[in-house]
Parts: sequence; C-alpha cells; structure tokens
Amino acid sequence: GPTSVAGDALHRHNCTCAHMARLALLVFGSLVSTSRCLEHRPLLTTRLATAHSRAPTPLLAAATLSASQGDAASSGASVPSTVANLAKNIVGSGVLALAAGVGAFSGASVAVLPALVMLCAMCALSAYTFSTIARVSAAVGADTYRDAWSRIFGKRSAAFPNAAIIFKTFVGSLAYAIILGDSAASMASLAGAKGLLAAPNAWIGIISAAVLLPLCLLRDLSSLSAGSVIGTCGTAYTALFMAIRCLDRSYAPGGARAELIAPAMRPAFAAAAGPLGGLNLKALVLVSMLATTFLAHYNAPKFYAELATPKHGSKLRSFNVAVAGGFALAAALCGSIMCAGFLRLSARVRLLVHSFVDS
Repeated sequence: GPTSVAGDALHRHNCTCAHMARLALLVFGSLVSTSRCLEHRPLLTTRLATAHSRAPTPLLAAATLSASQGDAASSGASVPSTVANLAKNIVGSGVLALAAGVGAFSGASVAVLPALVMLCAMCALSAYTFSTIARVSAAVGADTYRDAWSRIFGKRSAAFPNAAIIFKTFVGSLAYAIILGDSAASMASLAGAKGLLAAPNAWIGIISAAVLLPLCLLRDLSSLSAGSVIGTCGTAYTALFMAIRCLDRSYAPGGARAELIAPAMRPAFAAAAGPLGGLNLKALVLVSMLATTFLAHYNAPKFYAELATPKHGSKLRSFNVAVAGGFALAAALCGSIMCAGFLRLSARVRLLVHSFVDS
C-alpha cells in the first residue's frame, strides 16, 4: 500500500544519503593523503604534483593510506633481498665484454687504473639516476616506468620508452640464451654427449623455452630473491676463478696452460704509450659499455613498489640503502671480472669465455 511505498522511498533515500556520506569521507581522505604526500616532497616540481593529482588512485586505498602508515611494516621485499635482486639485475652478460673495452684504448696493464675510475664514476651516476626515477615514479603514483612516463609526458609518447625497454631486454635475454646454451653444450660434450645434445643451438632452444621464458613471465620480482642470490654467487665464483687464473699465471707465457690455448688468444701486453696506459679517445668505447652495464633503470619503479615499508624511517631512505648496496656489489663484481680478464689477455681479449681451456 501507500505506507510500504513511502517506506521503500524513505529507505532508498537513506541508502543514498549513506552512500553519499561514505563517498564524501573517501574523497576527503584522498585529499588529505595527497596533501601529505606532497608535503613531504618539497623538492618535486609543480608538474609532478599536478601529475600526481591526476593519477587514478583508488579512493578506498587513499582514504586508508594515512592510517596504515603508522602500523607495522607492510609485506614486501626486504633490503637484503632487494640488494641481491638489484645486483643480479645489473650484472649481466655485458660484464664479460668489459675487458675488451679496456683493450680498445690500451694494451698496457696500467690501463686498468683509469678503467676502474671510469667504472666507479658510471656506477655512482647510474645509482643516482636509478634512485631518482624511483622517487619520481612514487611521487606520481606509478609502479612501472611506462606508467610514470605517460603521467609526466603524456600517453602519446609512452610507446617510445616502452619500445626501447623491449628491445634492450630482448637483446639481453638473447645474450643470456647464447651464453647458457654454449656453456651447456660444452659441459654436455665433456660428459660424453654426442649429436643433438652436444649442439649449442639445441641447448639454446631448450634453455630459452624451459628456463628463461618462465622467468620472464613472472610478475613479482621478489619471488626471484633466492635465484638472484644463487646467480650472484655464481657471478662471484666466476670473478674468483678468473682472479685465481690471473694470479697463478698459468696462462702467462711459459705457464702450465699457455700452450693449450689458441695462439690468437694468448696474452700480449704492450708498453704504455703515455700516462695512465696511453689514455685516449678510444676509452669512450669502455664508457659506452659501462653505460649499459649498470642499466637497470626500467625496473626502478617496480623495485621501489615491492620494497617493504619500514617500521621506522622513510621508505625512500631504505630504498637508497638498497640501491647503494646493489650498485656497490655490482661494481665490485664488474671491476674484478674486467681487471682479471684484461690482465690475463690484455689487448687480445675478445671472446672471454672461450679463452679458458676446459681442463
């Protein structure tokens, strides 16, 4: 009857008022959260603040953000695991070519000194820009490099960095597949395998499909922490092995393994043509190599987003500690492999992996 209709109308009116009240509270919470984020970032430009206000942040998440900041640390990657992940992300197949970069401008053993200076300088510059990209991405509410670019420069140009990242990561994955396939074929041959199992191309296909592709499809980098530790230990073992072979001089003229390697791959040092090993413009070859050696910036927003919020102190400070540790570890590994490879082969270093004998 009329009473029930009036009751239904009153009920709908009350529900509408309640929904509007909730929405008003959520909007107010969003504004408070946004103002607090901008208040703690006085160095950011007005354009970043505007981009942050345009970011499509969920209202419920924004309303509860300020209340959750004082709670216990959120789930996510720890600083040590982030250091291991970042170091493994940086140290890739390109580290094996750094010795050739030194040999490009000098054949004197003293050339490792300016090479190490260039390596440390590029490492520090890359670490700073890595942290800056993560900070800007957090300021605009982006979790990926492409998202941060589109919110700052617009969506029309977002395809360009995305294409560059796809190309770079594809080339890196291809290099990993070739190195792993070639190494697996060599180990299979030593184990007595013949035919297809001793062919590098077969192992490249197997490793790419069974190992590399599943790893590339992972959406969460924190799940790779255990594998990153193993991979970093493997890289450290490679650096240690090369250092031992460099110090025991078994590959030097008259050494135990000197006659086992091809004549074109034997060490051949030259006298320094000037100070610092004859430093010249060809050193820019090494600089270009170092610029890509420490390149992991496309993952900076993801590393920051997946880092656990500390109970005390700011997340940015914890992130900077992880960045410093990851880049320092990467620089130590890259520097040791570069110096050991160059001092063992000098200007003749080209294919570093193939320059070691199997025994």
